[in-house]
Parts: sequence; structure tokens; C-alpha cells
Amino acid sequence: MRFSRYLIIPLVIIAVVCYIPIYKDIEGPYMYFIGVALILAAAIFMMSPQIDWWWALRHPPAMDPREERMIGAFLPFYRNLGASERKRFRDRVMLWNMARDYKGINPLENAPEEVQAVVGAYAVMMTFGKEKYLLEYFSTIVVYAHAFPSPRYKILHSAETDFEDGAFIFDMERLMLATVPGKKSYNNAVHELAKGFMHQEGEPEIPDLTPEDIQKLEEIRGYGKDFVHRYMGFLIRDGIEKQLAEKGEISEERINGAIDMKHVAVEHFFMAPANFKRLLPERYDAYVKYFNLDPLGGETPVQYINLIGENPLAG
Repeated sequence: MRFSRYLIIPLVIIAVVCYIPIYKDIEGPYMYFIGVALILAAAIFMMSPQIDWWWALRHPPAMDPREERMIGAFLPFYRNLGASERKRFRDRVMLWNMARDYKGINPLENAPEEVQAVVGAYAVMMTFGKEKYLLEYFSTIVVYAHAFPSPRYKILHSAETDFEDGAFIFDMERLMLATVPGKKSYNNAVHELAKGFMHQEGEPEIPDLTPEDIQKLEEIRGYGKDFVHRYMGFLIRDGIEKQLAEKGEISEERINGAIDMKHVAVEHFFMAPANFKRLLPERYDAYVKYFNLDPLGGETPVQYINLIGENPLAG
């Protein structure tokens, strides 16, 4: 139960207790006490989001052990952390998800808890080296059961970032596939979160990817940009997408430009860091500086500790 409810319940009890002597025609200032109690209860109710957040920052809710085991199973970054850093990671996941409005789209009535844990874990991994880690502009997470069309991209695709409404949108099927060990997949959550991170922190001061760099990206994950485009749903083929493009119902230029390789590079940096460091060492070091985080850092991946107070809205 949220902290604000613990404050409201005693006030309601006081109001009820004070009503008893009024009901029995016993004289006294009972109406005054009832009025004060109800006014305070109403004020706390109106301010409950702020009160609950204030309390949560100081006393983060505990993560469900099942969710922790799930995160440990699919995320080596979390498994390699030291005990105190794992605690900070779990606290941040809980706070990150508290700050989100998760919405499930038909046939989903809401976003399953395991999906929330997965999205929160990837977000916290990416922002673990930052004091301001909430990406608060993107307050909404929309989850579809399968690939979806949207007003911007009318073909079926697996993820999108809506900068106007501050929302990340995911296809649950592809999102969860990326957590299965041994499955050939691309992490659409990390891809979209990279957009949000760059929106908040600004673009990294790193040279653009060269054709040689892009070739090395293919070696890092064992597949090329065509696979990424196909996995994300942004590959114009000789099927229905091509027909729609020829009719002018979708923009072939927009679809072909939907995948920016700089976001692909970030996904590879987090999901295959050893290969990334071996094949693109200078870019790896630049990303370590940019994220203030070394995915191969083991128990203490944060490079420069400046997280006193753990204020996720600082900066």
C-alpha cells in the first residue's frame, strides 16, 4: 500500500470516531475535529503522487524476488554487479517504473509485470552511470502484444519513440524475445531507450560511423543492418510494404531512414560489449565516457562516482 494511504487512514478513523458522539447527541467540538480530519485527508489525497514519490526516494519499494531472478537470468550486467550495486540497481528499477505510466493495447489490458521489469532493467542499465536517470520526459510506455502500425509508420513495426507525447512504444513479442538466451534477436528496448537518453543528454561528441565501422558492427552481433531493419519492421521489401510505397500510402524514404545506425551501435555496446571493445576500441572508450559506464566493469561499472543523494531529477 502506498505511503499516502497510511496517512489518510488514521484521519478517516478520527472522523468516524468523532461522528459517534454526534450520532448519540453528545455535545462537544466533534464537528470541528471531523472537518479538520477530512480536510487534511483530502489534501493528502490530492498530493498523494508527490508524497508517495518523496517517500519512495527515501524508502524504495522492494523488488519482487521473481522479477529479480528474471533480471539476473537475462542481464549479465546485473549479475556481475557487486551486492551494493545490485541493491542500487533494483531500487532504481522500482523508482523508474513508478515514474512510468504503462499502457497495454488491445488485446492487452495493461502491460504485464514482467514486461515492466524488462523495460525498467534495460533503462536502468543504460542510465546507471548517471545521477539523472529517470528519462522523465518519456513518462509513458505503450505495449502492444505484436507488431503494430502507427500514424508515423503505417507498416507493422516492433518499436517506436514518440517525441511529441513522450512515449516509448514496444511490441511485447520482440521485446521479450531479446531476453531469451541463444535466440537471434535485436534489443528493440535498448534501441529506443538510446533515443531517449540522447534526447536528455544530447548527442555524444563522437565521429559518425564510417562504412568500415558499420561492417564491424555486423561482426559484433553476427548480423547486418538488413536484419536490424527486418527485426524492427523497417525494411521495404517486394511485398505489401513495397506496394504501399508505390501507391504513396507510406514514405519509402521515411521507412528506410527509420533506423539510425548510431542507435544500433549503442545497442551493440550494451548487448555485446566484449566484441564491441575488441572491434571498435576507440568508440567503446567514447561510449564509456558518454554513459559514464563500462558494461565490462564487473562489480563497479560506474566510472566517476557522483551520485550522492541519488536524486534522479537532478541536473
